[in-house]
Amino acid sequence: LKPVSAVSSDNDDSDRDLTEQDVKIIKKEKKRKLEKKKKRLFTKHPLVVTLKIVLKDDSCINLEFTYFLVLHLLTVKPSLTLTSNIKNSSAMEFLKNDTILLNLFPNDCGIESPNMANYYQL
Repeated sequence: LKPVSAVSSDNDDSDRDLTEQDVKIIKKEKKRKLEKKKKRLFTKHPLVVTLKIVLKDDSCINLEFTYFLVLHLLTVKPSLTLTSNIKNSSAMEFLKNDTILLNLFPNDCGIESPNMANYYQL
């Protein structure tokens, strides 16, 4: 018979071996769950609305509205088509696709969600 301390040390070694293998499996499972959760959070409504506004000089802006079902967020993706006389103006730095709707509200750069519940979901 082995002393009690020897038996427990054998179990500790086998637990460590299992733990190393289990840690890898657990990490993979957590990663899969996070990816699945993220995919579910960013599920878009199948309907996308595009609003096209055409100006007199044939410049136009397209606004594509997308709704995220779980996050309860509506996003807008602008795209500008400008005529050559506007492209050459000094206002061009303000008329870029990624900055045209930036900071419509104070400190709203589009990085943080206005819905406080999203902080806990993400």
